[in-house]
Amino acid sequence: MGLQTALFIDAGFLLASAGKQVAGTTYRDAIAVDFPALIEGLGALTRSARGAGDETHRVLWYDAAYNGIPTDEQKSIALLPDVKVRLGRIAYSGEQKGVDLRIALDLISTARAGIVKIAYLLSGDDDLTEAVEEAQSLGMKVVLVAPEMKEHRLGVANVAERLAMEADRILPLPLELLRESVSKAKELRTGQLPVLPVKATPPTAPTAPRAPEPDTAAVAAVPSNAGGGVKPAPPAVVRPEPVPDTSARVYYSTASSSEVSEKFKANLQEVSEVAESLATTLRLRLTPASFREILLSEPELPRDIDAALLRDCASRVGETTMTSQGLRHQARQEFWTAMRRLSVDLPA
Repeated sequence: MGLQTALFIDAGFLLASAGKQVAGTTYRDAIAVDFPALIEGLGALTRSARGAGDETHRVLWYDAAYNGIPTDEQKSIALLPDVKVRLGRIAYSGEQKGVDLRIALDLISTARAGIVKIAYLLSGDDDLTEAVEEAQSLGMKVVLVAPEMKEHRLGVANVAERLAMEADRILPLPLELLRESVSKAKELRTGQLPVLPVKATPPTAPTAPRAPEPDTAAVAAVPSNAGGGVKPAPPAVVRPEPVPDTSARVYYSTASSSEVSEKFKANLQEVSEVAESLATTLRLRLTPASFREILLSEPELPRDIDAALLRDCASRVGETTMTSQGLRHQARQEFWTAMRRLSVDLPA
């Protein structure tokens, strides 16, 4: 009898990689996915990589949902044979929360149970490194699965180096497999798109007008009410001159200011191109009515679009997340500029 294996799939990581391949963006609604074919293809890939007698114990599909309530799509995936859907939640910012924790806990508990001897982990997140180490200490082998990138020294894309180093081996995921089961959406799904609200400035209570401060140099003396004497002038209030803020935000600790400036300018160009690309994708895929619906929400960006925009920008400039507030602002500004320009020729 062969060994029992399990396939742990980070759906966010998988579908973002597929979206970049077929639609040029990580925005999930820009792609149409044949989930039974995709999951079967991943199972076939792992079967070809293991021993002839090994069996798949279970496929675990990790995704996120608003308020943890599964979508119809996630329900259909859960009904596939030997597939278990585990849901985190989607935060207010549009980012996934709790997904990595679920993967880590299941990886360790499965290793501790001793039933599964080989885990195929389709993810690239560094946060899973310690969980991989713990599972290995319990006797489980962990094989990392990720989209192939032959020109990369790891041979795969979007994988944290530390995670790749800890895995027992790396199994490249052929891009052809993604293209066979993932395609550009003919029309993006519509409906009520959750948006990121703009913080409202609280109204300030009316205040009484402030009396002007006396000019101490012009007041020589003030008559006193007692005895007709002369009241000495009050001492002048000496206020320190404001000190100009000469500090500068440091983005790269080892770079000179000129290098930081050039790097920031280059990144501005990169995020502008990403914003233009995402807006164009929406224009091609959305119905005119849905495109106008997004425009009417300006400057409030739908959560999922904002999250995809920042992910794509971070990937373009070589970061895990978009940390620069200046670049985040620029990306959103360029996105709205592109959306307004592309709306000019919208059919009635």
